[in-house]
Amino acid sequence: MSENENPKSNGSEAIAKEPAKKSGGFALVTAVSGDLQVNGGGGTVIAAGRDARLENGGGLAITAGRDLKLGDGGGFILAAGRQLSVEDGGGAVMVSREITLNRGFAGVVLAARVELGEGSRVLLTPAGAAAFGGAFGLAFALVKLIFGRKRKA
Repeated sequence: MSENENPKSNGSEAIAKEPAKKSGGFALVTAVSGDLQVNGGGGTVIAAGRDARLENGGGLAITAGRDLKLGDGGGFILAAGRQLSVEDGGGAVMVSREITLNRGFAGVVLAARVELGEGSRVLLTPAGAAAFGGAFGLAFALVKLIFGRKRKA
């Protein structure tokens, strides 16, 4: 057991003191109040109170209070309070004030500022989601209008 892990951890979780470094392996929950650096590992939930850096790994939900840097990895939900940077990776949902994506993929991006580098792709932005939802709603309204049942008086 490293000095950063909680002595009561049963192997399925790692609650660390600050700053924490983790290399390899998988934990259901990895949470720290300060900074976190993970190399070649991952977990279901990875949370850092301040900054997080994840290389060659991933997780279902990865969050950081300030900045989150992800390289050669990804997650389903990536969220950062200030800056989210992804290089050679991606996520299904990315949420932050600022997002930088280089050679990566994002399903849905919610940010005030997004910078897409070479080879990056975003499936749906908030404006795209609104347009898709409006078109979908209009299509259903037209189908109901054309094929809807006529009410008997």
